[in-house]
Amino acid sequence: MSTNMLSGEQSNTKLVAIFKSKQGAEQCAEQLQQRGFDSNQLAIIAPHEKHYSRKLEPEQQGVKRTAIRSHVVLGAAGFVLAWLIWGGLYLAGVELIVSSPIKSLIPILFFCTAGGLMLGGFVTMRVDHQAVIQEVDEAVDEGYWSLVMHSRDHQQTKRIEAFLKDQQIEFNRTL
Repeated sequence: MSTNMLSGEQSNTKLVAIFKSKQGAEQCAEQLQQRGFDSNQLAIIAPHEKHYSRKLEPEQQGVKRTAIRSHVVLGAAGFVLAWLIWGGLYLAGVELIVSSPIKSLIPILFFCTAGGLMLGGFVTMRVDHQAVIQEVDEAVDEGYWSLVMHSRDHQQTKRIEAFLKDQQIEFNRTL
């Protein structure tokens, strides 16, 4: 289960480290496994590998659930916010709202709900993943090995970061 109410994925944070050799990537993965990380959370991407998108985003169903969940939750939040805004303006006696309540409610509902749905789309896009994806793309093209680590919660993320820092391994991560 996700630690983020908008996400349908088990792993919300991805970390990537680039290695010059297969042995370096395998050794790092092995040391993480010895520290209690599941091998399903770790993926090694070889240089010039063609179809590695599944290793970067292994939870295709989770991505779909994220899209649905984020749109429903944020769209509904926008709808509720619209009613609160309209109600506040109505109770404040704003003449435009009081004189034509239905005509004033409709655009407020539309824009707030649409704004919530657009935020849902933004959450689904996961623009924070782009830096990790781009780094892996470059490594694949330049002949380097990538180790992608899928953290399941904040504690795991901190443990992976601490390990990589202790080993003086440079890494990049999503939010």
